Amino acid sequence: MLTCVVVLVGIIGGCVYQTGGSARETMAAAELVEAVAVGSHMSSGRWRRSSPEPVVFAGGDARVSWEDGDDSVSIEVARFSSAYAAAGTFLLGDPTAAAAEDFESSPRSADLGVRAGADEQEGWCVVERGDGCHYWMYRARFGQYLLLATRFAPGRAMAQAEFAGYVDQFVHAMDATLPRG
Repeated sequence: MLTCVVVLVGIIGGCVYQTGGSARETMAAAELVEAVAVGSHMSSGRWRRSSPEPVVFAGGDARVSWEDGDDSVSIEVARFSSAYAAAGTFLLGDPTAAAAEDFESSPRSADLGVRAGADEQEGWCVVERGDGCHYWMYRARFGQYLLLATRFAPGRAMAQAEFAGYVDQFVHAMDATLPRG
């Protein structure tokens, strides 16, 4: 048993070491999420911002959301002490678990076709109904930061290409704000 634990820690440690990458410029999560929100130009289309300022959580993570009726898109940024800490969270965390349990669904992996900027990335359709995906989720790591983008609408499916377009805007804005060191 102890041997298995040591081997597992070594494998995970090696993966985190390999994927850690270089740190990006340091800024508060609220400042970064605001820069991404402005840089993505989301407020210039059909979407209107839910609040004028980012919502900042107790640990310092921050979120900006946009709405159009019951349809919503949001981004959340978390800042970690290092790129390795962020890589470990990316490797071991599952942002779809709680949503999948709430909606009794089985998330499916989705390649959103976003190729620029992130050190690591993954996307999912979390809730799929007969007319398509109603809940999309994407996360990416940029050095010591994690970006989580979600889109949820109980009454209207969104095509993968449409969600990918929003994600592409967020990723490009994040990369422009946090160039590689």
